[in-house]
Amino acid sequence: MLRHIRQHSRASIAAVPIPTGGWDALSPVAEMKPQFARTLDNWFPRPGYLELRRGFDLHASPGGPTVSTAVETLMAYQGPSASALFAAMDDTLYDVTTAGTATAITDVGSFSNARFQAVNFATSGGHFLWACNGADTPVYYDGSSWAATTITGGELIEAIPDEDPDNIWRGAATPFCETY
Repeated sequence: MLRHIRQHSRASIAAVPIPTGGWDALSPVAEMKPQFARTLDNWFPRPGYLELRRGFDLHASPGGPTVSTAVETLMAYQGPSASALFAAMDDTLYDVTTAGTATAITDVGSFSNARFQAVNFATSGGHFLWACNGADTPVYYDGSSWAATTITGGELIEAIPDEDPDNIWRGAATPFCETY
């Protein structure tokens, strides 16, 4: 009987030049010179070294300059003539468009969590920022106020994968829609 002996991989040390030439977004990676970098997130190239971007600037805070709760979501609304910035913390949305004290949005109540996915879109009815967190009723901003959505015309379903990619299943065993 053959027995496979697993060999442990070893780390190797390699010298990597500092990308003091800056960011190169045009050259193919295989042809890029070593003094350039594909990405420089929070780094500034200087002659002979890289400098780390320092600190942050407080833009807006609910109730004053100190906050112990982290912002979990930032959402930007971009309408035809106005824009706005919103932050989600704990169970509340805040308007942080203007620097200073954040204003709590009370139109839509509180939420189970502050981890939202958001998208801007336009219809013949207007421009909207649609936001949902996966636990509560989705909400939207229309450029002047927030509202909870009212979805009608069907039920939300849980999609369960099947070996046949043409099958969609509702719940554990009820076929919802068979082959397209």
